[in-house]
Amino acid sequence: MRIFFVLILFISLITGCSNENSSSYPSSVAINNNMYGLSNTTLKIQDIGEEIGPIEKISHPMPTKNGESNEVPVGSTLYMINGVNMDEAIAVKVDEEYYKATKNGPL
Repeated sequence: MRIFFVLILFISLITGCSNENSSSYPSSVAINNNMYGLSNTTLKIQDIGEEIGPIEKISHPMPTKNGESNEVPVGSTLYMINGVNMDEAIAVKVDEEYYKATKNGPL
């Protein structure tokens, strides 16, 4: 009986000390007082418009200020998308790829 108790205690400690978060947050960027959710939709270079600004800081669990992200690396650049209003979506350049980020609401 004592071995059974020790085994249950050991399993409880192992599963309770996991580094994974019980809740996950969507990959997001903040710019121009708006929050945008990053998608895995890639854009072509001809779709990319004017540069908006860079990601300057990582903030967890979610961005709280302009120029922050919770996953996009510092130095990544944000762009307008040709023919798309910034109130709808922007482009995020990460490692030479452009990804669409859709507006989720105000910051």
